[in-house]
Amino acid sequence: MYQFCFIFNSLTSFVKEKNVRIYEYIESHPGKTSSEIIKKLGISSSTARFHMNKLVEHKMVKQQKIDKIRYFTNDQNYEKQIRISLENNIHLKTIIDVLDNPKTLDEIFEKTKVSKSLLSKRLKVLRELGVVEKITREQKTVFAVVNN
Repeated sequence: MYQFCFIFNSLTSFVKEKNVRIYEYIESHPGKTSSEIIKKLGISSSTARFHMNKLVEHKMVKQQKIDKIRYFTNDQNYEKQIRISLENNIHLKTIIDVLDNPKTLDEIFEKTKVSKSLLSKRLKVLRELGVVEKITREQKTVFAVVNN
């Protein structure tokens, strides 16, 4: 029985340590994606997913899913932190920079050299955030930055 208690306490301590490490990382780096957290902390995706879900469940952190990407933060103004994180994404910034006027997917590809599949995904994220709009003109689809 003593050995079981020792193992159980060690396991409980280990689980708490993972929660604390993940929480502290999110605390100091709000707006990071789950893959960035996994890479930085060097933990498996299943372990990270388990602990991040527990932190969300206990309302210690918040998450927002945009397309297939989950962003985590503990800040009250978490949408701002997520936007900052997205702005730091080089592909998103590059796409926005070339949209000085409406362009087709092919035109954006020519300017950015970002793969078309990745461009489509990033444009979808930007549309969901209300930064870019999709316009159909003369049987062509173009993308433009939304003027606020």
